[in-house]
Amino acid sequence: MSEKTKQDYISDGLDLFADGKYHEAIDIYRKSLDIDETYVEGHLAIGKAYELMGALDEAVEILRAGLEHHPSEPFLHTSLSQCLQKQGRIPEAEEEMAIAHQLQQSGA
Repeated sequence: MSEKTKQDYISDGLDLFADGKYHEAIDIYRKSLDIDETYVEGHLAIGKAYELMGALDEAVEILRAGLEHHPSEPFLHTSLSQCLQKQGRIPEAEEEMAIAHQLQQSGA
């Protein structure tokens, strides 16, 4: 049997995520980042799980970590904007959403 890929770990985590087992999903998702710490989907998946758990500080932290590797990834900016909005950090949320829109329009 071959070793699991980062995509396999995201897929495995999605089943747990769908069942509302966010902690367990995060543990699996993190294995994708163990393989590739720059993996956008890993950061997005962990961020969404933290967001749905109400752990917004952790969500913001993992999304910002993803942006360190991929500052031109609009989905990371959008997800970060949503978390910042939920924290009541509206000016920061609006800034992140504006960046996301600009990146989408430029085709980055």
